[in-house]
Amino acid sequence: MIRCMPYTGKSLMFFVAFMICVVPYMSGQNPGVKTLEERASQFYDRCEWMSSRGAYTTLAREHGSVSQYWVRSVFSLLMEGDEPAAREETMSGIDHHVPIDTIFKGVFEETISHGQSNMYERYLTGLKKSDPWLGRVVDRCLLKYYLFRADAEKIIDTAQSLLEATPENMLFLPALAYGQLLSGDMQGMAATNKKILDLDSSNVDALLYLANYYYGEWKDGDENNKAPALEYVTRAERICKTPQIERMLAELKR
Repeated sequence: MIRCMPYTGKSLMFFVAFMICVVPYMSGQNPGVKTLEERASQFYDRCEWMSSRGAYTTLAREHGSVSQYWVRSVFSLLMEGDEPAAREETMSGIDHHVPIDTIFKGVFEETISHGQSNMYERYLTGLKKSDPWLGRVVDRCLLKYYLFRADAEKIIDTAQSLLEATPENMLFLPALAYGQLLSGDMQGMAATNKKILDLDSSNVDALLYLANYYYGEWKDGDENNKAPALEYVTRAERICKTPQIERMLAELKR
């Protein structure tokens, strides 16, 4: 005899959502019935997360390469508060050959558009703990998020962590310099930008950071900074001639 176990709690909720969203689609009901994709989009737009999750989970598995289905499935789970399931769904997307960066980018955009940006950080840090092999990919996405939030401390920590493996990376070094600027560590910012210039002598951003830093120090009365100010303003003027740079250079040459 086959026993049927009763549905309880979340399992019952998912079963109901499955019956509402998926069974009519699978059974080929009359042409007037909306397609599953249309129903899923409607549930999503109405923030009916349980129904949205059921529909997009099915769509994702039927059309494995369509990244939007995976993104919306993951985000629906996050909005339900089921972060472990969202992480599992992310791994399923990877198994279906959806680029992980595409999933992360999509989830980020959804969390921002729904005013849930903190959820994105929890989602990524949770993935990093549950699947350590994703560590560097997750850290790169976290760095972009912290830059978006202008979170100086976390920018610095994450950039330094990434630079341990690739100390000359020209994406992570500028991020570190920006974090140091935000935190008020001007000497650290200057040192990082000098390292950038050692790797790329014509890096405009690094030249402008250093030109403005040493010029500001000189204007505040530190004559020792006139020589470096003149050096970096002159180098910046050769590459990026602006009225402000020309004015600074004229003052330094007086």
